[in-house]
Amino acid sequence: MRTAKQWITFVVAFLIVIAFSWAFFAGEFFRIHDYTHVARIVEMHRALAAGHFPVHWTQNFGYGYGMPLFLFYGPLPFYVASAFVFLGTSPLLAMKLIFFLSGVIAFAGMYLLMRRYSHTAGLIAATLYFTAPYRAVDLFVRGAVNEVWAIGFLPWLIYGGLEIRKHPRRGIAITAVSTAAIILSHNLTAFFAIPLLGLLTVGWQWIEHRPAWKENLWFIASGVLGALMSLFYILPAFLEKQYTIIDSILSGYFEYHHHFLYIRQLLVPRWGYGGSGYGPDDGISFHIGTIAVILGLLGGAFLLRSLKKAWKNWHKKHPNTLQRSVEIVTAAFSPRQYVFALSAALLAVALFMTLTHSKPIWDTVPLLNYIQFPWRFLGVAIVFSSILGGIAVSQLRITPVRWFIGWTFLGLIVLTTWNFHRPESFLERAEDFYYTDTSTIRSNMSDILPDYIPETFDRSLPPVSENQRIVIDTVDSENQKLELSWPQKVLWLGEAPADSVVTWNIADFPGWRYYVNDQEVNAELLADGRRQFTSAEPVSSAGAVFTMTPVRQYTALVSAIAWILWFALALPWKKESSSKANHAS
Repeated sequence: MRTAKQWITFVVAFLIVIAFSWAFFAGEFFRIHDYTHVARIVEMHRALAAGHFPVHWTQNFGYGYGMPLFLFYGPLPFYVASAFVFLGTSPLLAMKLIFFLSGVIAFAGMYLLMRRYSHTAGLIAATLYFTAPYRAVDLFVRGAVNEVWAIGFLPWLIYGGLEIRKHPRRGIAITAVSTAAIILSHNLTAFFAIPLLGLLTVGWQWIEHRPAWKENLWFIASGVLGALMSLFYILPAFLEKQYTIIDSILSGYFEYHHHFLYIRQLLVPRWGYGGSGYGPDDGISFHIGTIAVILGLLGGAFLLRSLKKAWKNWHKKHPNTLQRSVEIVTAAFSPRQYVFALSAALLAVALFMTLTHSKPIWDTVPLLNYIQFPWRFLGVAIVFSSILGGIAVSQLRITPVRWFIGWTFLGLIVLTTWNFHRPESFLERAEDFYYTDTSTIRSNMSDILPDYIPETFDRSLPPVSENQRIVIDTVDSENQKLELSWPQKVLWLGEAPADSVVTWNIADFPGWRYYVNDQEVNAELLADGRRQFTSAEPVSSAGAVFTMTPVRQYTALVSAIAWILWFALALPWKKESSSKANHAS
């Protein structure tokens, strides 16, 4: 049965989430930097409806010649959005829903993580996380749905790791699915966030339960399971990126050295709807939050007080051995203060990686190039700053004082971040930017999203319509209509004489196989990236099928086995015995 405090916490949390998400419930919608998401949802839904799973190929991007978008671009949010479309929502409403859902996931994960110290600490930390200015930038300025989804699952990773001791199966299942969700949402965030969060979780396990070898091993194994669950995406994305133009767009504006931050940008609460650029005068905000800084300093003051106490105890007792000195000093700190110190250290690492001072590291580690923007480390930094804020409030020992100060800070968080969680303006015609028409996606959106066009494809080719994906030179245009035109499968049926030239208006990419008269043919690769075949016999059928390459096939098999294992862990086959944790108010 829920207590009054739990009900109050739930109601306040619900009101905060709804109030800060008001823009997603408005009838109109607003312009964001990356306004290609509705088109991505349309293409994902089209592929799923055609039975293409896992979705790799999108039909209309790449000027209608196709592009392996979801082989490289985090597919999870778009799978969820497509589910909403299958239920009857419009693609635009589906986009609003996945933006909103990312916040619910983030708030719930941080609250459950920090509730171990108190309901107040959980509410403060969750509100700091949910209203973090960087999340607002991702939502209302950049429109970075993949990144904001990955951010939503970050606290769940730590929460799952800490649950392993009391609820092993549940903890392992949460850790694994959180790891998979982060990777499948935004592999760049996963690249730097999972190692940092892993260090915090392993350290936290040792702080609360020494020794913690068993918990550490199960946590690592859970992370490995999550990685295997997402292997069907992450490994082909890494091994097959060489067949796209992605490396060629990591220059110019997207070079990381143009986007380092300065310390004052982390502290000054300025706001804007522009872009990132060289120097400290970016058009968007990168500060970590005024109240987050204040609460961090408050927690630091508590830590210094304990350090002073440790020094007095050591000086008073005059220990004659190093072991005794350590025992005296460590006794002055509470476990949550050790968690605070570890989180503060990792926060410092994350913030350092956003600054110009970290450039030698970026120059040394080539894979960091793909992150493009050093300020993306703020996505994991806000996890640590929110934890610091929750712990700072939880260290107030007198309950009425803790409640009063906690709720005061809660109000201040809302007041100081409210203006960030709104769009610059609403569009009069959302359809001017959020296309659902496939011909418009082919003609207008392909230039905006060229990242994963196959490297051999000539972007100067004119857009091609759906019925021209297979063209036969001896057949007039009226009879070129295709029998089947799915993203992953194309079929023409008819009659064409011998020596006809069959041209597939498909951007060639590993996995495409070409057929004439139901026989696979070795079609010639043209200079513009299409395939062509001259048939010595009359042509009655021509087709193409997008198939799994060996790396996609084997990784999909491994992921399927990993998901079966995860379901075996997650389903409540038997109730775990555990003692209920007593949470302070």
